[in-house]
Amino acid sequence: MEIIEYLVKGLKHHYKIFVPIDYDIIHPKTYEKIRIGRYEYGMIRRMKYLVKPEDSIIEFGTGIGLTAIVASKLSRNVVTTVDCNPNDKLRKFRDKFWKINEVNVNYIHGAITKQKGMLEVERGDRKVAFSSGASIIPMGKPTGDFVPCLDIRETVINSDANILLADIEGSELELIETEWTDNIRMAMIELHTEKYIKIMKIGNKDIENMGRYFKDRGFNIKSPSCRGKQLVVWK
Repeated sequence: MEIIEYLVKGLKHHYKIFVPIDYDIIHPKTYEKIRIGRYEYGMIRRMKYLVKPEDSIIEFGTGIGLTAIVASKLSRNVVTTVDCNPNDKLRKFRDKFWKINEVNVNYIHGAITKQKGMLEVERGDRKVAFSSGASIIPMGKPTGDFVPCLDIRETVINSDANILLADIEGSELELIETEWTDNIRMAMIELHTEKYIKIMKIGNKDIENMGRYFKDRGFNIKSPSCRGKQLVVWK
């Protein structure tokens, strides 16, 4: 099995992450970003400075599973990660990825949504946890891919997490529609302002609303810079 290395330079330790090569799952351009250490660079850079060994982490939007591995290296506790992508090949790739790197990850398969029961979602390769980010078949084109519905507050509380990582493809505003921050000391949220997201694009007013939500709950805020698109809040 061919692999490439992703080096994470931490404050006290450096971590080598071994990434299996599977071009059916990951595009060659993504592998190039991994090889030069630029894949998910913004989120990982903040994690290595802000995550403490005693922290417990929950992640919304698993993707290929790299961020969960980094979180597992930085924290001594089990990392919980949530994703509703029904792509079986992607899920098998992540299982292999996590096993190679000897990390303990608690994966939860489901969609964070206000709905109950099961939800039909679009098959794809995106990092999704919230129902809106999963393209919930609005055009009446059934796919036959159903995932369990998950309540955000219950999911966060059951994980015993005090840090939230979120990369949820334009569904960020759903984070501020309910109460879930009781035990959270920090959240790092990827903001999707890019034009390629035609429907769920986060604008300046949306970012202000997100900031107000966290400020009202006692969080400090580091607004995203023009280069970095992560919203970081902490107590």
